Amino acid sequence: KESLFISQIYKGSLLDLYKFLRTHQLDPFSCKDSRGYSALHIASINNSTSIAQFLFRYVRENYPEHTENILKYWVSLTNEEGFTCLHFAVFKGNLKLVKMYLKAGADPKAVNFQGLSVMHIAAQGDQILMLSFFKEKGFDPYALDSKGGTPLHWAAYLGCEISVLVLLSWGLDPNQPDYQGMTPLHLASISGNQRVVRKLLLKGAKPNVSDHRGITPMNIATDNNFDSVKKLLEKPDFLAFCGIKPPQRPNKNKRALLYLFVSLLVAGLFSNVFFVFGVKAWHLVLSGLEFLFLVAITNKDPGYLRKSQDDSLKSLCKNNEVYVVCAECVILRPPRSRHCQICERCVEKLDHHCPWINCCVGGKNLGLFYVFLWITFALMISTAMLEVQAFFYWEFSPLFSVPEKVSSLVSAFWILVCFGFLGPLSVLVYVQTKNILSNTTTNERYTRNTRNLARIERSDSDTLVERGSVFRNITEMCCNVVPQRKQTNGMYSSREEFRYTFLQEEYERDLNAPLLDR
Repeated sequence: KESLFISQIYKGSLLDLYKFLRTHQLDPFSCKDSRGYSALHIASINNSTSIAQFLFRYVRENYPEHTENILKYWVSLTNEEGFTCLHFAVFKGNLKLVKMYLKAGADPKAVNFQGLSVMHIAAQGDQILMLSFFKEKGFDPYALDSKGGTPLHWAAYLGCEISVLVLLSWGLDPNQPDYQGMTPLHLASISGNQRVVRKLLLKGAKPNVSDHRGITPMNIATDNNFDSVKKLLEKPDFLAFCGIKPPQRPNKNKRALLYLFVSLLVAGLFSNVFFVFGVKAWHLVLSGLEFLFLVAITNKDPGYLRKSQDDSLKSLCKNNEVYVVCAECVILRPPRSRHCQICERCVEKLDHHCPWINCCVGGKNLGLFYVFLWITFALMISTAMLEVQAFFYWEFSPLFSVPEKVSSLVSAFWILVCFGFLGPLSVLVYVQTKNILSNTTTNERYTRNTRNLARIERSDSDTLVERGSVFRNITEMCCNVVPQRKQTNGMYSSREEFRYTFLQEEYERDLNAPLLDR
């Protein structure tokens, strides 16, 4: 009878279980399978809320005098690895089951034979709702297992990107070693998850640290032929410094490229006026517009999303899909918003982060940025034309009289600078023009062209964008005109909960009779 009962639990049919208990007499809380799994273990690992609720009700109706003791005993049973049913419910992220087990007397401080706590298990299951739930109850996210591993170690090892983001935002050290000297970056390199590796590197994880055996994350990635991870662990190249490649390390000098850009503008203006071609009204107008728009765009809010004081991570995850919640900013992300890893804030309709102006380009400054690009492009073209003319023909009268060789050297330098910038700038102007005409951000274009992109990087954006006429696309992108769209719903009830509600009628027709007599 016990094996038949356990098989019914594994089967997961509430109606069949109900019929079985009507025809068989046994104590369900004493039944286990060969691995020590009780019925509640199985219901929890199968995420079957309806089965667990039915079993609790069965105990209350058939053991009314001992209900409390039986339920406490049942939820405290461990399998052969030391896991309780609460651990499995946490791993599945089932808040209803977790609360039900805690109310019945489950010990939230219980650990398995490896020393894994509820925080470790929530991190393993990538369940940020569980992490936030137990953190609010005072549980330590820095808890160590028997090998010195934190929840961050386990999240990195299993590739649980959302848990990694949450734990890092809570201040967990990405360089903390376990008892073997392995950091979360070591474990992420073992799993080969490049997204987790990049998150750890952006939060300051050291790529060259060795464990007690002298092994570095690079050694692990090399041995396992994880080429994408190896590229992330390598020292960033010049393209990454210039912002052409996505950042792979914390940006300690965020304003460096902005200062370089401004210095080139100022030096170019004064050196050309005084030593090359003198005063050109239209060139001065373009230069003035360049500085004016640069100041405007660097001081313009790109569309930063602000946290409500009433929101908590637990409440947001409880009522919404995980991928529309930013665990770092603790906000509900509207459509087309993204989290900027440089600014460490969520931005409405984020296009990209431009390191040359040290700010994000988003819904509220995209039009301004696009005009700024064209002004910069026109300034580069005009400057290059004047420099070439001055270099080959020497037809100008600068404010200062200088030897022709000096003027030619200055012209040659600025010709190289202009043509060095014109290539990437032309590509950027083309991409932004194409984006605006098609009502698509750079982030959305990248998302669409990237396979297996984790849901945490997406909102419900691309499926809800209504791309219409060219005029409508331009106004929506440049003027941040947001048409009315269908709002996304929160999380739906599980199939098990629906089935439980439907089948309640089967065994509630005669509430006065014992369950087995119906």
